[in-house]
Amino acid sequence: MARPRLGADGLNPKQRRFVGLLAKGMTKSDAYLIAYGRQGKSQNSVYDCASRLAKQPSVVSRYRELLEVADIADIDSVNDAMADLLSDIELARERGHMSALASLTDKRLRCHGMLSDRLVLTAEQRASDHDLIEALAKGDETIRDTLRLSIANKDGFET
Repeated sequence: MARPRLGADGLNPKQRRFVGLLAKGMTKSDAYLIAYGRQGKSQNSVYDCASRLAKQPSVVSRYRELLEVADIADIDSVNDAMADLLSDIELARERGHMSALASLTDKRLRCHGMLSDRLVLTAEQRASDHDLIEALAKGDETIRDTLRLSIANKDGFET
């Protein structure tokens, strides 16, 4: 059987497809299966072949070239990232990994701007200590007292 012709990059068409899929974020094994097919190989054999192929100098070189000129949208879209995140959340839920579920849910909420660690106060607001404590405590006397003790100074509060 004749060997496929190599391009200027030193890759044959299947190698070129493999490295293109890698540059788009696909796993080595998945990229190998798409580029070459299973060809009767076990999953371990596919993994071994994909790993060897990914280490070839011409593949490494082309991979680096593709990443240098890639736009992040070519590699990962917001929709793809959200789909992956939702899939990971569902898997964590199915397996009962509650800490992973909490962490992934936190990331999802942050992606949508629904969760933030920041409290922004500007000098223009000129809130007194009393007003600030009341706003943070939201009527809870325990929180109010704790905040007063935490930020109290020897001169007392500004009112």
